[in-house]
Amino acid sequence: MSLRNVTWLDTLKLMVSDQDSNELLPVPSLELHDHKVGYADPGSRQLFILMYKTKRRLDEKSLQTAHTPQGPEQRRLIAEVDELDHQLKAIEIIFWSNLANRFNLWGKQGMAIKDDGLVVWFDEKKSWRTPLEWFCQLERPQNEDTLIDELIELVAQVDPDEPIMLSEINPEDEGVGFANPGSRQIFILSQRLAVESESLKINAKYTADQTLGRHFVAEATKKERISDALSKVFWVELQNQFNLWGKPSVGVRKNWLVTTCDHLAEGGPGDFIRRMLGL
Repeated sequence: MSLRNVTWLDTLKLMVSDQDSNELLPVPSLELHDHKVGYADPGSRQLFILMYKTKRRLDEKSLQTAHTPQGPEQRRLIAEVDELDHQLKAIEIIFWSNLANRFNLWGKQGMAIKDDGLVVWFDEKKSWRTPLEWFCQLERPQNEDTLIDELIELVAQVDPDEPIMLSEINPEDEGVGFANPGSRQIFILSQRLAVESESLKINAKYTADQTLGRHFVAEATKKERISDALSKVFWVELQNQFNLWGKPSVGVRKNWLVTTCDHLAEGGPGDFIRRMLGL
C-alpha cells in the first residue's frame, strides 16, 4: 500500500486543531427570521476562529502593505498578503460547506453563526417562523471531525496520473516546475466534482418529480461548493510548492507544467495592492 501524498489540507487540519474551540466567537445575535438548526460542533468552531483570525491578519497586512514604500519590503508584504488572501478564501468556503454538510443545508439561501455558536439558516424573502421552530431542542454535538477530514480521504483516493485536459503552453509562459502528485489529486477531484454538479443540474432541470428535483439541486450545490473549495486549496498548495506568492499570473499547462506570466499584470505593485484591498 503506497503512502498518501501530504498536501495543504493536512497543514490546514493542524492549523484548525491549534485553535481553542471554547474561545468567544465574534458573532451577531439571533434575529426573527433565523431558522435554528443546531450548535456548531467543536471542529466547526475551531474552523470559524481560524477564519476570523486569518481575516484579521489579512486586513492588518493589507493596511501595512499599502503604507510601505515600493521596494524589497513591500514585495515581501505583497507575497504575505497574497498568501493570506488565498488561504482565507479556501478556509471560508470549507467552513460554510462544512456546516451545510453537517446540518444538511445544501440549497438553503443563507447560513450564519449566532450567539453561543448557534447555526441558523434564513430566507430573506420571509420574516416569519412557525411556533415549533422557536421551541425546538437543539443538541450540542461533540464530534470534532470536519469536512477537512473527508476531503483528505477523498483526495487520497484519486490517481494523480489520471488523464485530464489542460491548456497548451503559451509562448509567453515561463515554466517553474511540475505540479506535485498531491496538487494533481486535488485539481483532478475538483474538476470531477464540477462535472458531476453540472450533470445533476441537468437532471434537476428535466425531471418531473419536484422532490427528486430538489434533491438533485441540493447534491449539485454540495458538489459545486466542495469543488470550489478544492480549487482554492489547489492554488494554495501550488503556490506553496514553488513560492509563487505575489506573482501576478500563475497557471497550469499541459503535462502539469506550472507557469508564471509577468506581462499579463497591469501596472506595478501598486495595482496589485489595490486589487487585494478591493479598491
